[in-house]
Amino acid sequence: MRRNIVVIGVVLAALCTHAHVSVWAATLNDIESHPYKSSIELLQLNGIIGGYSDGSFRPYAPINRAEFLKILMLAVFGNNVYGVQDRNCFADFTGPEQWYWITACAAKKAGIVQGYPDGTFRGETTVGTAEALKMSFEAWNVSLPPADPAGPWYERYMSEGASRNVFKRLPFNAGYPLTRGEMALLLTMLGEPIASISGSTSSQSNTVTVTFPPPPARCGDGIVGGTEQCDDGNVQNGDGCSSLCIVVAEPIRHGALRLEQRSIIGDARASGTKDVLLFSIDALAGRQDIYLTTLKFKSAAGSLQNARNYRLLIDQDGDGKTESLFGKAEAQSESLTFGNLSILAKDGRYKRIELIADIVETTTAGSIAVVFDTSASDFVEGIGKMDGQDVTGI
Repeated sequence: MRRNIVVIGVVLAALCTHAHVSVWAATLNDIESHPYKSSIELLQLNGIIGGYSDGSFRPYAPINRAEFLKILMLAVFGNNVYGVQDRNCFADFTGPEQWYWITACAAKKAGIVQGYPDGTFRGETTVGTAEALKMSFEAWNVSLPPADPAGPWYERYMSEGASRNVFKRLPFNAGYPLTRGEMALLLTMLGEPIASISGSTSSQSNTVTVTFPPPPARCGDGIVGGTEQCDDGNVQNGDGCSSLCIVVAEPIRHGALRLEQRSIIGDARASGTKDVLLFSIDALAGRQDIYLTTLKFKSAAGSLQNARNYRLLIDQDGDGKTESLFGKAEAQSESLTFGNLSILAKDGRYKRIELIADIVETTTAGSIAVVFDTSASDFVEGIGKMDGQDVTGI
């Protein structure tokens, strides 16, 4: 259900200052092998999104608040937006009017967005998963349970997203920065009605300006940014800043980690099958909580090239069933590495981790078996939450 509003038709005019995007591009030349191709094509078919002048969509590029909100408003309300008088509804809406101000002010009037405490909108900021879910549920007027005063603001939005299987494909991480392709997946997975927009031949009404934000904070570059608590460049041990860029307490006891592999019945995989379970473990930390940061696998039978879209799922709520995506990887020859993870295994509590993939659509797809790549000394890496010490080669 979407909000009931009084609307007027508005043409979104282009500003010729940065890269331009054609809203009704005929074809997109860089999505053929993208895992979310169908979602991108659905939004394109409805006239919600389009490509760049070179025919590309750039599905792996980050998407910012201005872009996401415009696409969301089109997906919910079509060519109609609220008839707002004030185009300077945020503190940073000064100077010549920008292409996204009308969308942002319409969304603010409807209560879909409120802006930051300082009154700014910050349209160039990359959109995180929780923020995208909040805006989407507000725009479609989805009924949600009351917010828990004792919990984080995003808890009910993440919970609703989980109930709609969003985290089978996206990481269960409130601050995870979405890409353009993941934006398309998110909007189509929510199951709400998508508006349809007729194309236009007007060069002024079928292009918009897109300014991409700077990349998110990168742990290890020596610059504290984003949600980082510290960043020493990862050049010094024992200084209170772990290699996850979080402040750690004084060392207590060095952590230990136990991994118990679970049996999987049968390894024959039919071609074209999606979300096939290939590997399953239960992780148990001891003495302190441990963040798993790297997992390396290799083929034990068949070929890793018989599958794609390898993903790690974890049991986030402790019910023994994996429901949250926490990592993606592509096979390099017959090896598979998941790096830059942040999977929390708690002291004395099992955490289930499963590797799934999509079998390629061929008539000769063989069996696939996956094991830890024990030929690499760092086939498992982790970091103690309390002391920041490395745990490797388990």
